[in-house]
Parts: sequence; structure tokens; C-alpha cells
Amino acid sequence: MIVLISPCELANTHGTGVQMLRVFGDSSRPFIHLHWASHSGLPSQSASSYWLREPSPWPWRTGRGLAGRLRDRFSLTWWPHGVVNVGRFEGLLRGLPTRPRVAYVVVCGEDDARRALSLLDVLGTPPVTHVVDLDRIELEPATMPAFGELLRRSPCVLALNESIAAQLARFRLASVEVVPFSFGYSGTAGPREDLIVLSGSLGPNPSNAYLHAAAEALRLVRARRPSARAVYFGAHSRSLPPDLRGEVEDLGLVSNASCGEVLGRARLAYLLTPDGNSSWDRHSIPSRIADYLACGLPILAMITQGNATHALLSDPALQPAVRFPTTAAELADATHDWIVNETAWTTASNAAVAYAGRHFSLDIVRSRIDAALARAEARADARAVRS
Repeated sequence: MIVLISPCELANTHGTGVQMLRVFGDSSRPFIHLHWASHSGLPSQSASSYWLREPSPWPWRTGRGLAGRLRDRFSLTWWPHGVVNVGRFEGLLRGLPTRPRVAYVVVCGEDDARRALSLLDVLGTPPVTHVVDLDRIELEPATMPAFGELLRRSPCVLALNESIAAQLARFRLASVEVVPFSFGYSGTAGPREDLIVLSGSLGPNPSNAYLHAAAEALRLVRARRPSARAVYFGAHSRSLPPDLRGEVEDLGLVSNASCGEVLGRARLAYLLTPDGNSSWDRHSIPSRIADYLACGLPILAMITQGNATHALLSDPALQPAVRFPTTAAELADATHDWIVNETAWTTASNAAVAYAGRHFSLDIVRSRIDAALARAEARADARAVRS
């Protein structure tokens, strides 16, 4: 059995939750999942997931829903958000038929590491630590003792991308392996509609200029191609500014099956984040990119440069499948071209599928994580023999 530890729930409301469900949800290995916060206020999509939050005077469910926004708005710092209920974990362990021998830990900074360590101290097994985001632009080992301790305890340290791996190198680790997110949908058979997809997080600020440029571009595209339409799906409908909301059909949070069905009908995707220079903008890569490419969707990326996402999409192997428009007119022209130019679209779609298969295959990602877990289990076994 594996213990999965991450800040937020296992759910398709955020990229990390989706990825953990893909890697472990269909695995033959049983697991329990522990988290101390919620990305959206919604529960996990796994019966084996437990929310280890301490009892709190805050009377409503936490997360980024209404309760979470009220807390942030009124600076309710007395609410012990994200404090780990270690006692409940001890009770869970006592109820298990066998004690877990390894942990898979997802963290993005010092606070996450401190909470994860409190659970690992109870578990007593070495973790595999996977860093998929960073909560600061530059990691500073001198000011991150818990993060450094977690890395030192880990026989294997994984990073989502080279940008994060470069930051982890500051901790003088023996090695860091890059393990990206995987795709969950694939396939290019079947008719394509003049459909443009936007999904997931669209940035925290509705004043994101790229969102407004997309709204203008969609108006220009429809003037030339009335059959063209755009849809948004995901947990962040609130991020749609009024002008963009009027140009897209908001599907809200959809099921995995519906998500795959929409991507299978679409012709291309818009990517409008990262849009700034925060730590998330600098180091994160939207997990939906893997799904877009695997489903044969060329990507029009109106994003800032100098970050991990731009570096990934600038790979020469993706040149046929990705364009970087900088104005609404350029975005509209590129959209129209990929809708009406079947030859150009087919070339782009084939390049996208090929790239996803080489880099984001679930089988490849799962095998790398399984190998890391096996090395951690071997260390645990060796420790048991010595003791």
C-alpha cells in the first residue's frame, strides 16, 4: 500500500488532482490519500482520500469557494487553515491491514513540506517527493528548513519540469528526475467541428489582457466563419471576464468522459496563461497541454515568455503545432487558418499527437513513478534489516 500526500483533494478540479487520479486511480496498488486543504471546496473523487484538517471554529467547508473567498476577503487569520490532524492519521494507520511501506508526496513549498513531514514522522517510511509547482520564484535553502529536510529524506526527488529541477539543484541533491504530467485522453478519429477549446485556470486576474484579446479574436473569427464557436470547461468560470463570457459557451466542471468527448470534437485550443511573472507563471506548466496535444489539438498560446510553459511549447518538435500570437488580430488569423486550411491543420495535429506520445504517455509517467517508489521501498527494507 502507498500513502499519497498532497495539499489538495484528488479531483478533476485542478491539474495535480487529475494527474494523481490518473497515475494511482487505475493502478493495481492500493493507496490512501491524505490532504489538508481543498482547491475548490469540493470533495475528493476517491473513497480512499482523507481530509486531515484540524477542528476549526470556521463553520463552513474550506477551499476556494464562497467560504474561502470570505476568509481571504476579511483576513480571518485565526482560522487554522491547512493544519494537519496527525491524530486522525494515526487512527487510520491502526485500521489498515498492512502498514504502508512508502509514501508519494507532492509539495510546492515550505509550508507543504512542514505538513508533509508531520505525517511522515508518524508513518516512518521514506518518501518519493514530486515537486510539481513552486510557491516562490526563487528557492532559498537557508530559509526553507522543512523543504530541505523533506528532500534529504527522499531517496528519489522528482520535478515536473527542468525549471523546477534547476531550482531544486540549489539543495545540492544527488539527482533530480524530471517526470512531467501525463495525458488522460487521446485519439484523432472522427469528425472535427469548428470548435475552439479553453479550459482550466484562466489566471487569477480578470484584467488579464490575453482574455480580452481572446474575446476580440473570437468576434473576428465568427465574422469570417459563422460556424466557429468556443467552449470553456473547468472549475474557474469566475475567471471569465464579461466580454469573454459573452463569446464562449461555459460548460462548467464536466466529467472525465465529457472532457474527452469535447476534446475529440474540437479543432484547436487557446492557452491564455501564464499571463504574469508570479512563481506559478514562472515554473508551472498547465496539465491540460498534454491532453490538448494527445487529442491532436494545435495550440494558440497567448502567454508571457521566459517561463517553463513557453520553453516547453517552443520545442522545435512542436513548431508545426504551436503558434504564439501577440495581438487579437494575429490570434484571429491563426484561428481562421487552422479552421479552413485542412492541410496545415492535419500537419499540426499529427505533430501534436506524436509529441504527446513521446513525452506525456501515462504508461511512461507511471513507470517512472513506480520505479522511484520501488527504490524508496528498497531503502525502507534495508533500514528494517539494519534495525
